[in-house]
Amino acid sequence: MPNPQQIDRPDAAIQPPRPRAYQGLFAFATLCLAAITALLIMTEREPEPTPAPPRPVAEAVPAPAPPPAPAPPRVAEPAPPPAPAPVSVPEPQRPIAEPMPAPVPSPAPAPPQRAEPVKPPPKPPVQEASRPPEAKPPPPPEPKQAEIAWPHLFGTVEARSSNLRPFTKWTWMLDRYAQERSLEIAPCAQLGALKCRPKVWREFLATLEGKPRSQQIEEVNAYMNRHAYIEDLPNYGVPDYWATPMQFLTKDGDCEDYAIAKYMSLRILGFKEDEVRLVVLQDMNLNAAHAVLVVHHEGKALLLDNQLKRVVDAGIVRHYRPYFSINENSWWLHKSLAPGPTVGGAVSAGPKE
Repeated sequence: MPNPQQIDRPDAAIQPPRPRAYQGLFAFATLCLAAITALLIMTEREPEPTPAPPRPVAEAVPAPAPPPAPAPPRVAEPAPPPAPAPVSVPEPQRPIAEPMPAPVPSPAPAPPQRAEPVKPPPKPPVQEASRPPEAKPPPPPEPKQAEIAWPHLFGTVEARSSNLRPFTKWTWMLDRYAQERSLEIAPCAQLGALKCRPKVWREFLATLEGKPRSQQIEEVNAYMNRHAYIEDLPNYGVPDYWATPMQFLTKDGDCEDYAIAKYMSLRILGFKEDEVRLVVLQDMNLNAAHAVLVVHHEGKALLLDNQLKRVVDAGIVRHYRPYFSINENSWWLHKSLAPGPTVGGAVSAGPKE
């Protein structure tokens, strides 16, 4: 009997008949194979299409509302002025609280003391009627420095005065010299060759310090007498000019310039102002005015004269008649003790106006 599987499948080859022993087993296997094939065919079939879900019905769209009418234009109102910026007021600084001092413990109460009986004050001693204190005598006045007793200069008597106002040439020279003294010790490179002479002069005076006064007087007189004599008119352009030591050392000079330079030299060496005088006098031999320096030394008036090489005692000179003598504080008017012959010439007691 032909296999049903072969009938359904014409493309299957016709198998030759097998023995019976194997036919049952073969049939069971064939049935299993057919069942499996049928299952495979059923699974390979296309699935039925799923019906689409129904579409929702579109609701009716309402008609658009007409646009509103345009509003009338508004008039622009002026903008309000800006409000002023708030001024920041600094807050007052709070005072720093000082630390409170620790409370001082109250002292323990002192134990009660027994009140002592009050003693009556002592009675003042009975005094006699008070007497005014005795007035102390005033202290004795300080002794004034004794004035130097000058001998009669050239046989004259003198009257002293402290009013120097009439002698303007002398006082003007003193004022100028006070301003020039600092230049006397200036370096020579700043002054030049001629103006270096004042510095050399001060160095010369330094070599005389500590030497006997008589030697100082002699050497100062000789040092100044080495300078040349020259009248004031060609030297300064005026008939009478009283030069300072610095001017005399750089330009030379006439008789009163010699005397002034010697006067200041001795003052620098320590001579007191009451020990030196410039004397304006009349030279009876030359019948001319003249000026010299006199120095009080050991009770004598020594004469320092540019016309004499050596220092001499003024008491032996007979041909000089002094008019006045002067120093930094006073001046003296001289009068002759004995009448003498009338002399000519003139003496300048001060600057000519």
